[in-house]
Amino acid sequence: MGPNTKGVAVLRAQVLFDRAHFSPGEIDGSYGSNLRKSIAGYQKVNGLTVTGLIDVITWAALYTDTAPILTSYTLLDTDVAGPFKPIPIKMVDKAKMATLGYASIAELLGEKFHVSRLSGLLVSCS
Repeated sequence: MGPNTKGVAVLRAQVLFDRAHFSPGEIDGSYGSNLRKSIAGYQKVNGLTVTGLIDVITWAALYTDTAPILTSYTLLDTDVAGPFKPIPIKMVDKAKMATLGYASIAELLGEKFHVSRLSGLLVSCS
């Protein structure tokens, strides 16, 4: 698996690297530069040949984590409580805010689980 790869195998790898504390960036099922960096870091720390690509040996090391990759999540009262407010685009306007929260529940869940709303991993939250 290498650059520009997309799909379920990439998603699985992103989740496994995230769980191993080698952040692949946003979990979206697309192989990008952040995933490449997390692979290389993981390989280096684990004494594997550093290629930045997921080879058979890297997969074998990752597969010590046997927990399900995806699961259902029940929204908690704290998830939906908010407050949800529009977040300004300009940094100067953001600096004036008391806190930088979330504009929506989908944004909160995306941050909580490191996934992209656009990846299809989050269902529509209205």
